[in-house]
Amino acid sequence: MKPLRDRDPDSYRHITIRTHDGKFYLRPNRTVRRIIGGIIARYQEMLDIEIYAYAFLSNHYHLIIRAPHSNVDAFTGHLNREIARRMNYLNKRTGSIWPRPYTDQKILSEEDLLEAFLYITTNPTRHGLVSDTRDWTGLHCFEHALKERDRIFNFYHYSESDPARRTTTHRLKLTILPHFAHLPHKVRAKKIRALLEDRMASIRESRLKAGKGFLGIERIRLQHAEDVPHDMAKSPRPPCYTKCHILRAAFKAESKFVRTQYSEASFKYRLGDPAVEFPPYTFRPPTHQNARLLPFKPIESIALEKA
Repeated sequence: MKPLRDRDPDSYRHITIRTHDGKFYLRPNRTVRRIIGGIIARYQEMLDIEIYAYAFLSNHYHLIIRAPHSNVDAFTGHLNREIARRMNYLNKRTGSIWPRPYTDQKILSEEDLLEAFLYITTNPTRHGLVSDTRDWTGLHCFEHALKERDRIFNFYHYSESDPARRTTTHRLKLTILPHFAHLPHKVRAKKIRALLEDRMASIRESRLKAGKGFLGIERIRLQHAEDVPHDMAKSPRPPCYTKCHILRAAFKAESKFVRTQYSEASFKYRLGDPAVEFPPYTFRPPTHQNARLLPFKPIESIALEKA
C-alpha cells in the first residue's frame, strides 16, 4: 500500500528517490553539478523551502527539507521533472528516469534530525564512493554546512524567447539545524565538523573491517549513464525516519488511524460531497487539474518581502 502523503508545514522530511535500476544518470561532473544546483536553488527560492541537507549521487539523491507553506509536493514535483528533462538531454535519451514516486519520510525527533543530517552529509563515503565526502564531485552540502554561505547557481530557461531573460540567477540556502542555531558561527562550525569527521572515520573503519575499499573519483568518471551498480540494496519504503522503535510504533498506529479517516472521507467525496472534511494536511483525491495559464512566480509572501 502506498504511503499517505501530507503537507504538514511543521514536519522535517527526508526526501529521496532513485533512478531506474540504479542507473548512473546523475553521475557527477561540473556540468551536472551546475544544472542540478540551478534547479534546486530556483525552486527553493520560488517556493520558500527550508533545506537542511542535500546530497546528489550518481543514481539517487537525499534531501532534508521543511515546507512552511505546505507545498512539499510542488517542490519535489518541479525538482524531479526538471532533473529528468535536463539529464535526459545531457545523456541523449528520452523517457522517465524515476521508476516510482519519491519517498517522503517524516523525521520524528531532534535526535533523528541530527542523525539524518549526518547520514546525508556523509552519504558518498557511506556508499563507498570516496573515503572523504569533500572529494565527491557531485552536489553535496558538506562545506556548505560549515561555511554557511549561500551558493550561487544559474537556471537556464529553454522556452524563453528573450535572450536577456533566458538565464536567471538563484541562491541555494542552507538552514541551520535547530540543535546548533543558538551557537556562534565558529563554535557551530567546529562542532559540526567534528561530528562529520567522526562519522566518516566510523564508516572507514567499518568498511576496512569488512574488506571493502572506496571506488574513487577516477573510476567514477569512467562510468556510463546506462551502467548499473553491481550490488544495489533493495528494501521496502520505511514509514518514517527514526531510530527509536517506540516512536516508530506510535507513528504507525497514528498513520493507520489517519488512513481510516481518509478512506471514509474519500468515499463520501467521490460520492459527491465536496464539503467532507479530510484529516489535516492530507491531499484530497485528484480531480481534473486545469492547465497553468500564467507564468510560474514566487509565492506571495516571498514576492512581498522582495518588493
